[in-house]
Amino acid sequence: MKKLFSLLTLALLTMSAWAATYTHTFASGQLKQAAGTVTLSDIEWTQTAATFIGWDNYNGKGVQIGSSNNPTKSFRLSTTGIEGTITSITINSSVAKDGDATMTVSVGGQQWGNETALVLEATDYTFTGSGSGEVVIAYTATTKAYYIKSITIVTDGEPAVSKPVFSPNGGDFSVNSLEVTVSCPTENASIYLFQVMEDESEVYVNQFFPQNGAVSGSFYVTETAKYGAYAYKGTDMSETVYATFTKVTPKCAKPTFTPGNGTAFLQGEELDVTINCATEGASIMYTVNDNVYEGTAPVVVTLTESATITAVASAEGYTDSDEATASYTMVVPSTTGPVFALVSDINDLKAGDKIILVNSAEDGTAMVMGPINSNGRNFLGKNVVVNNGQVQTEDASIITLEQNGDFWNLKTSDKYIFAPGGSNYMQLESDVDEDGNANAAITVNADTTTIVFQGNGDRKIVRYNPNNGAPIFSCYNATSSVKGAIYIYKATEDVPEPPVTEVAAPVFTPEKNTVFDKNLGLEISISCETEGATIYYSTDGETFDAYNAPFTIYETTTVRAYATLGELASDTVYAKYNAAIMVYDLEEANALADKTNFYFQGDAVVTYKDGKNLWIRDEKGSGLIYGNTIQSGEFKTGDVLKKGWDAQKKNYGTTGYEKYIPEFQYPNNVQASGVTQTVEPTEYSTITTDNVNEYIVMKNQTLTNMTNADGLIFYDKFNIEGLNIEDGKAYDIVGIVTIYHDAPEVYIISATEATAAEGLRGDVNNDTFVNISDVTVLIDYLLNPATVINEANANVNLDQDINISDVTTLIDFLLSGTWPNK
Repeated sequence: MKKLFSLLTLALLTMSAWAATYTHTFASGQLKQAAGTVTLSDIEWTQTAATFIGWDNYNGKGVQIGSSNNPTKSFRLSTTGIEGTITSITINSSVAKDGDATMTVSVGGQQWGNETALVLEATDYTFTGSGSGEVVIAYTATTKAYYIKSITIVTDGEPAVSKPVFSPNGGDFSVNSLEVTVSCPTENASIYLFQVMEDESEVYVNQFFPQNGAVSGSFYVTETAKYGAYAYKGTDMSETVYATFTKVTPKCAKPTFTPGNGTAFLQGEELDVTINCATEGASIMYTVNDNVYEGTAPVVVTLTESATITAVASAEGYTDSDEATASYTMVVPSTTGPVFALVSDINDLKAGDKIILVNSAEDGTAMVMGPINSNGRNFLGKNVVVNNGQVQTEDASIITLEQNGDFWNLKTSDKYIFAPGGSNYMQLESDVDEDGNANAAITVNADTTTIVFQGNGDRKIVRYNPNNGAPIFSCYNATSSVKGAIYIYKATEDVPEPPVTEVAAPVFTPEKNTVFDKNLGLEISISCETEGATIYYSTDGETFDAYNAPFTIYETTTVRAYATLGELASDTVYAKYNAAIMVYDLEEANALADKTNFYFQGDAVVTYKDGKNLWIRDEKGSGLIYGNTIQSGEFKTGDVLKKGWDAQKKNYGTTGYEKYIPEFQYPNNVQASGVTQTVEPTEYSTITTDNVNEYIVMKNQTLTNMTNADGLIFYDKFNIEGLNIEDGKAYDIVGIVTIYHDAPEVYIISATEATAAEGLRGDVNNDTFVNISDVTVLIDYLLNPATVINEANANVNLDQDINISDVTTLIDFLLSGTWPNK
């Protein structure tokens, strides 16, 4: 390679402008081209290791990455000669990080480090700028190990010279001398070819010059070797490409059989099978029905009965071949089953005829379309004998013809054959589909029969396929390489309906995993599509009884069932049904015993959510759902929940106290239905433990140390922003009722200072003030009920009655400034 550097250095420095953006890939340690994508094998940089990864401006000097005396890691990619703009440099790095590192990048001598120093972490960094010249990627580190995976340099151009092409492009070879061509599509370009030695040095091999504008040449590879090549034209040079050729010991050719696998022959006849090998002088080790033989290829084996032959070839200088296998079947002419005669005229067919499909009209062995295979796709081929245009068989899939306008439907047993159209499969379905995939056009002539299913697909022509010894009848398009002919044979006598060969598994209604109300029970019915089958079922897994009518279960039960018809039996199937306690309102839910699992089937609406807590209510009561799924869910006040959520009733509290907080724990399937309601808190003047979990409002509450005159504690559990309750002021407080040590508490949601406009307790004369004149008016009213007062404000002690105790309470308030809350 050094031989050419002296000729091309100047050319590289003056490369002409490129026309469009392109990408180039470098191998680690071989940075030959001036721009593109650089892909490095994972390189570990440490404080003490030194790693050579590239060339410094083509001068052959290795760039070392780090040393014990130099913690700065850097390497250089030459961009000398680029006439364009470097638009981006992307560093994709994966870092084992135990300290910080900074990265600096300079392009064309422009230092970006002061502006774009970054902490190097496991992520992608893209730097944009312009310029050409030398690219330096550097960073200083306190970490132990860094891995840079790739560096991308994108320029505004594409190479003026295309890279060369090896043919073959490397790989294994076993011949003594392998001819390899190298060419370049760029007109009038030249190619420089070299060999890469084990020490990575490069040895000149040849140069190929253009002839009539085209350039190509050949060389021969006799041993394992790596070659490189680049093309050049004037001052432009392509990227370098490499190809590695590995010489391997040749393998002996795999034996072949004539006639091939799957061939059938008649009873009483002989079949000669020739085993051969393409490797000259090969010997054949073969077995016939497990008896071992050996001979020199070609070997002839004469069969008089069904047999499977396996063979391996060997030869001097070769490894043994792969094993080859072929099976041959001696067909015994059937003397049982219906007799079918060849149809040579479409007019011989009519609705109701029983037909079979065969792959031959000639006397001798043939294949008839048998039953569908186990995966429900395609019909198996079965050996039969054609004798004087007739076939007698019990193995055929017997088809009943049904007329459908201008088309035919092909019905076998109780289902219709159809072609999906998008694949080669031929399948069965219960009904004639609307797309016409089961409608077939049939034509018959003396040579062959054509059956073409209709529909939108292109794979709908019925053909026989030897299928490497596993013959099938399937569907193909008109250009398919499978050309196996088919012929129609019609029954010459009445053919009984084909016998049932399997019994369908029973089907449960409702389907398994249904959850039901254990108090109401669940009715189970079982059916079987096989006509005349008897169903047996069990609810304990041991005793099976004949099924006659639907039955009802009340507990979680696994029902098992199977069906029989004569000596045939279906698979045993099962369905589990889960009994559950269903509740329909929150009064029922709260009344459940501790640790009772239930399903909620009523309507509940959200009143408040806080973290894992979701308070709800309905017309019968209030409740609290608690759990992780609540915290992760999106709920808001007014959301109506979907029916069917389940949970466990839990009496939450401290041992030794009688009053617990009823909770619904471990909730599942709690979801908002999408319907919302307006939810207002229920107003109370006094609160007891019976109000637990209720969404309430208490008006005109004057608190001292967050406690009202009745001793009811108000608690800022929800950390309400801006909540500031001053002692002695009256507030309307909205909250949730809870219980602590047998006493009720209120978790505050909001607190609004009470105003006279909302009704002032004690303002008997309705003048918006509470003073001694209200006492006078209240006494006048008690002496003379005709006196006009504000009766709502006159019920001072909140006992729903106006009497002398209201006068006393009002006087106490005027003397103390605190309402006694009752």
